[in-house]
Amino acid sequence: MNETAKTSWHPGLLTWLIIGGFLLVSMPVFFGDNDQQAMRRFLHHFNPWHWPGWYAVNFWFLFAGLLVALVLRNSSVQTALHFFYASHLWYSVKSCFKKSKPNQAVVRFILHKRFGKWLLRKWLTFWQNTKVERYPAYAWVFAFIAIFIVFFRYAAWMEMPRNYLLFYWKYPRQFIYHSVYEPFYLGPLVEFNISGTITWRLFIVPATGLLLIVWLLRIASKSKKKRRTT
Repeated sequence: MNETAKTSWHPGLLTWLIIGGFLLVSMPVFFGDNDQQAMRRFLHHFNPWHWPGWYAVNFWFLFAGLLVALVLRNSSVQTALHFFYASHLWYSVKSCFKKSKPNQAVVRFILHKRFGKWLLRKWLTFWQNTKVERYPAYAWVFAFIAIFIVFFRYAAWMEMPRNYLLFYWKYPRQFIYHSVYEPFYLGPLVEFNISGTITWRLFIVPATGLLLIVWLLRIASKSKKKRRTT
């Protein structure tokens, strides 16, 4: 007796989009409070000709992400990427990057701090776990990040979060400039150059410069001691 396997219906993305479209179109009929213009207003905004320009940008990002994911999912493309990563050209590029003095200086600077060591470990773990087979998923992730950035920047629903982000982004710089730099650094120098007035704030600039020089000399001496020990 042959056993028949049960198949279950799994609707795809297109099916869910069609179902969602029907629900959106029929929503004003049930929630319009007998308003005859509700359906017309909704269909006016539902028409793509009346959409803002950044809608098209998001659709192009979605199309690009889908296209790149489909291309990277191809077995021949993945084989070509494996061949490129195993080639002598890629090995020479990695060796030149490792031996470059700016890269070595950045790595030494990062290793001086505990947070830098943790960040470097995470970075190495990320590249070790980055496989060619996961590239389609990365393409989708980058596409959705780009869509979210455009949506956050231009959507009217995101006006309040944008204002909060702009406020907390500008406030520290404005506080440092208007509450620290102007009254304690710029103001005393301007008064001294204009009227020759000498106040205790005038000595903050040379004191800060002296402390900065001492701090830099201390960092340089520590780096020399570590080089001698290693």
